[in-house]
Amino acid sequence: MAQNTYTLVFANGELNDGPAVRAALESFARSDPRLIIAADGGLRYAARFGLHPDVLIGDLDSVPEAAIQAAQDAGALILRHKVEKDETDLELALIEAVQR
Repeated sequence: MAQNTYTLVFANGELNDGPAVRAALESFARSDPRLIIAADGGLRYAARFGLHPDVLIGDLDSVPEAAIQAAQDAGALILRHKVEKDETDLELALIEAVQR
């Protein structure tokens, strides 16, 4: 039987980093194996919590090139999509999570 991978997806938008989010992050930190995916501007939230994504995905119009390069230098797979696409960046991230 295949082992489950715990996946955390950071999306762009407003983040309520209250107790429930902190508890979820603490639980995720204890999970193994785990995968972190940042959907475009969600990269900044991963960074806020000191996490480095395994995958950065989207059209990357909300992320400075320096941040993209820093993510790649830290080992992230960069999956850049065209701005003209049918899916949102979050949808692309969720599809990537399911495929993995």
